[in-house]
Amino acid sequence: MPIKQVIGGKIFDTSTAMEIASTAHTTNRSDPFNHGRYEALYRTPKGNYFVAKFTIWEGERDSIEEMSPIDALIWCEMHAIDGEIVASEFGDLIAEA
Repeated sequence: MPIKQVIGGKIFDTSTAMEIASTAHTTNRSDPFNHGRYEALYRTPKGNYFVAKFTIWEGERDSIEEMSPIDALIWCEMHAIDGEIVASEFGDLIAEA
């Protein structure tokens, strides 16, 4: 289900942004909600990053958190996102080992 939220005078909308990566690889790709929560990193058409947090738990609600490019890269590292995806999206922020 799409989420739309205004943060700092900017509209962040999962239905118009491009999904870069998600936590589905750490749970179950066919059912990303198998632990009740799911996160996905997006880039807006204007190049801003945000994480959408989805939940199925009663009393919780879906939300969006704006991220800087560095914070988005850190999010990818924390969630062990595939290196090809990270290099493609954040190549100018990372160095070869």
